[in-house]
Amino acid sequence: SSLAFSLLINGLCIRGRLLQAVRLFGACIPSAPSAQIISPLEGVEPDAFSYNTIVNGLCKIGNTNAAIKLFKKMEQRGVELDLVTYNAIIDSLCKDKVIADTFNLFSELKNIAISPNCVTYSSLIHGVCNLGKWKEATKLLNVMVATKFSADVSTAEMIFNLLLDGEGLFDAH
Repeated sequence: SSLAFSLLINGLCIRGRLLQAVRLFGACIPSAPSAQIISPLEGVEPDAFSYNTIVNGLCKIGNTNAAIKLFKKMEQRGVELDLVTYNAIIDSLCKDKVIADTFNLFSELKNIAISPNCVTYSSLIHGVCNLGKWKEATKLLNVMVATKFSADVSTAEMIFNLLLDGEGLFDAH
């Protein structure tokens, strides 16, 4: 069943066996519509949870490009993209310091009427702060607060450290 498959994929990822999870996951996705090989997983259709588990695992090991390819495959196959999918890739792109792509994805998220959450804003704030873009961090923080989200401990600590370092974070209005 799809539920058992999703749980198996998740369990492999939790145990650090991402490569096995990716192989198993790939066995469920036919590469060609005319594939004549009968798989023991025939009829098992990965759901959004399975896709998100693999996307998140790929992002955590720094393989953002593979995660983005899977993200696009989700779109092509009609799998519903949700905030979990977007947050994993946004966070990974921020860690890779690919801010332009990050903000493009963030815009896409808002355009399809998925509301960003604290995780989304925290990832973006961390990303721009790591690039020294204090004004952009301030703008994001202001939007975050205006939408009634509070910064998580890590984001609050980063902002506090910026203030202590005299970066003038709040002078950027």
